Amino acid sequence: MYKIFSVLVLAFLLVACDPIKKEAGRLLTQEYPDLYEAVYARDDQALMEFTSHKDERVRMQAWQALINTPVNDITALIDLATKTDTRESWASLWLKELSEEQIERLNELFIASNASNIGLVSVLGELGNSRSLELLLEEDVPPNQEMEFQLAYAIGRLTGNIEANEEQQIQIIERALSTTNSKASQAYLYGFYRTRNDQEKQGLTQNAVNKMIELWKNYYPDEIGSDRYIAALLMKDHSGLVFHHFIDKDFILMDVQLAIEIIQAIGRNEENDTYAPVALNAFVQHKNPNVVIQALRVIAAKEDFAKEINNSLLNATALNVAVEPHVRLAGFNASVNPEKY
Repeated sequence: MYKIFSVLVLAFLLVACDPIKKEAGRLLTQEYPDLYEAVYARDDQALMEFTSHKDERVRMQAWQALINTPVNDITALIDLATKTDTRESWASLWLKELSEEQIERLNELFIASNASNIGLVSVLGELGNSRSLELLLEEDVPPNQEMEFQLAYAIGRLTGNIEANEEQQIQIIERALSTTNSKASQAYLYGFYRTRNDQEKQGLTQNAVNKMIELWKNYYPDEIGSDRYIAALLMKDHSGLVFHHFIDKDFILMDVQLAIEIIQAIGRNEENDTYAPVALNAFVQHKNPNVVIQALRVIAAKEDFAKEINNSLLNATALNVAVEPHVRLAGFNASVNPEKY
């Protein structure tokens, strides 16, 4: 009992004599419960007050909570984000609905800063308008790779929400296929990729597509992401070009996501290049079962392909007891005469 009492006394003296630890204890017992109560209640006013707290941990938690908290006075939140001017403060606006006047205010703030303000750039990517896209594209490519990625991602996000005119489309494609920053390249193309099957979007113009084809011939990214996006964008009308772009690649070992993009595009296309069955023959032998299943499903759905597919490969899949059951089933469904089995 004495030992326990002694430990408690020492702990009390340690906290009492150490102002930093004493403050940490106070934060845990007083401030954090109040903060989390505000988070739970989605109390926007309380959270906005916590953003000026002297403890950085509390400030960060408050800003993060504001991202998903409805805010009554958006103008006040913009004022607060502008004053604080951190990535976390700007992020609090991501999911908010802004008026055109408020968006124009953000545009003016961007003009007064530049692409180095990564937080503000991210907000324009989420909530910007046509003028925001113009301003972002007027920025020179930042020399810093992280800054370039953030700018590219904002442009990519924005083109998924608004229509880019032909000149802007070509400008984005030129940026994407001239940078050595593979992540930025993929980010630039994100909006075009995300909306490629959206019937309400006008999509890339023919001149923009031609520019993409022209530049892709001599573009060799060190990561597959941008190639995957480009393949998905071109497969509908230029599948032969896509197949031949990867002619020196081993389709059996192809990147999983890229392979699936190509297979799904083959499945969507009403007409395909004569190389499509050859590609599917290879994909049926892919090392990844998800790729194999996707290929088998396309073969099963397109009767004209079934006659051109090496049926021994399908049989080897369907009859191979070492293959996973769901893959074998896809093999049976894709076989020309499954009733034999």
